[in-house]
Order: sequence, then C-alpha cells, then structure tokens
Amino acid sequence: MGSIRKQLEGLAVKRSSQTLDPPRGLLLGVEPERTENQPYKNFSVAHTLAGHRKAVSSVKFSPDGLWLGSASADKTVIIWRSRTGRFKARLEGHKDGISDFTWSKDNQFIATASDDSTIRLWNTKTYECVRTLRGHTCFVSCVDFRPDSEHLVSGSFDETVRVWQVDTGHELVTLKAHFDPVTAVNYNPNGTLIVSSGYDGLCRIWDAVKGTCLKTLVDQPGPITFAKFLQGGKLILTVSLDSTLQIWVVKDGTKIATYTGHMNEYFCLFAQEAGKKLLVSGSEDNSVYVWDILKTNLLQKLDGHKDVVLAVSCHPHENMIASGGHEKDKTVKIWIQP
Repeated sequence: MGSIRKQLEGLAVKRSSQTLDPPRGLLLGVEPERTENQPYKNFSVAHTLAGHRKAVSSVKFSPDGLWLGSASADKTVIIWRSRTGRFKARLEGHKDGISDFTWSKDNQFIATASDDSTIRLWNTKTYECVRTLRGHTCFVSCVDFRPDSEHLVSGSFDETVRVWQVDTGHELVTLKAHFDPVTAVNYNPNGTLIVSSGYDGLCRIWDAVKGTCLKTLVDQPGPITFAKFLQGGKLILTVSLDSTLQIWVVKDGTKIATYTGHMNEYFCLFAQEAGKKLLVSGSEDNSVYVWDILKTNLLQKLDGHKDVVLAVSCHPHENMIASGGHEKDKTVKIWIQP
C-alpha cells in the first residue's frame, strides 16, 4: 500500500478517513468526500436515434461535445447533434462494415476503421473523404488520433499496430504487436505512449515514436478486448471476456480495481470513465452499466436497448452518455442526468 502512495506523490487529491481504500482514491484522482455531498442521480433516456441499417459498433462524442458520431456494420458513420439528436450527415464510402472511428482532438477530422482493411479520413466541415490509408492486410478494428492530431494509430486483425502521418497518409511505423487480432489502441495524453490490447490476452505499452515495446502490462489467459489510458496516462482500463473491467497502474502493473455485474463473454465492448467519478460500459444483457469508479459498486443499470450494447461514450463536459445497440436494435440512445 505504501509503495502505491509513493509512486503518485504530487497528485493533489483530498484524503478522507471515510475512504475505504485511500490508495485507490489517490490513484484514481477522485475526491473521496464527493459521494457524501453529491448523491448519485439516475440517468434517463433523452433521445433514441434511428438511422443505421445494421448493428451499431461504436459511438463517440466530438472533443467539443457538440456532435455525436455512430459507426455501424452498415458501412457508414452518422453524425448527430448531441443535444437534440438531430441528424447532420452520413459518411459513406467504405466497402465493408466499420468497427471503430475517432475524432481528431482539433475537431478537423474523423478517422474510420473498416473490415475492408482500410482507414478513411473525413473532413468534418464537408464530411467528404479526403484520404484513404492502405497497409493493413485484414480487418481494421480500432483507431485513435494522437492528441496533436498529426498522427493516427490503428490496430488490425493482421495482428499489427500501425502509426500514420495524417497530412500525407504515409505509414510511419509498423509494430508486430500481438499474436492474435488487435482489439484496441489508444494514445496517452501527451502522445508519447500507445497502449494496445489483443485476443492473445496481452496489454502492451509502446514508445509512440520509436515503436518499441516498453512493457507488457497484462498477460492473461483470455482475450483483452479493450484498453484505454486514464488519469493523465498513469492508469489503464482493460475489458475482458470474463465479464470484468479492471484498472492497472502503468508504472508497476499493479491492479487497483475490478468492476463486475455486467455480462461480457463474446463481444468486444467499449468502456469509458465519466468525469473521474463514474465508469460506464456496455453489456451483453442489452443494458448499459454505471459504476462508482472509486468504490467499484454498481450505481445503475440503464435498460432500453433490444440487443447487446457494444458501444458507449461519455460527453466530455456534461452528464450525458451515448450507447449503441447490436443487430436486433440498431439504435443510438442518449442518456442524461437531471
């Protein structure tokens, strides 16, 4: 316990004698007293958005929070206004389904990852495809922009992670990253590190410039289907097919939190923190799950979808969650707190 405190000296977070696990609170950057003073308020559905013809695979709010995008196996991304749910545009051009997409941090581009083995870059003003990136030899499963929006990282069923120059489309680095399909890639906030996860049960951290593997953070028997940096890059969130979400310390690989209650045995589900207070995930029982990120207890189960919820996203500034349903549902729902 003491060693964990030492690692994160300098994190300015209040401590409280009421905190069940002070080191976890310190690591997660959560104000321990907020639970007593700010009772949890339930989310309720504000909008149900219909427009996709097949399963919704990914939903993400734009960095400025004005827009919500949804990707689908129907080969398209739809752009909606986040507050009203009004349709804005549909991005079409891929020859096969889209597994993931991402907004550039400057709001200038959207990148889409498709089963047609390509990545497309789209201008967010005109919604036209400005560049197609080719190099992967199988389904592209995940993408993420570097925080400065100059580079893009992608992962594929070809077991590689690739780094691309956004303005030219040139492939800069190819990482022989995993022994099975890559399920997730994500830059840390300063763009120096990349985390990747795969069906081989590995979660690895890479030097984003040199392309060298700095650490295998997790090595487990079953697949890791999602990974993402948290708390300024000090922590990593992973999702596994044993119906658990876990949080790990980057520096020494310590596991500090586990979240359970949802169902996840077959699909790659997204998960995301909301305002350093909540953790949100989809589930195979057609619901969205919300946990207290500090205490790890389940706060709410959001029901309403008619099929598996693969995708979730949390608004960058407001108490708003978006979720996307699988093949028998095909809708996007926007949930808000009062």
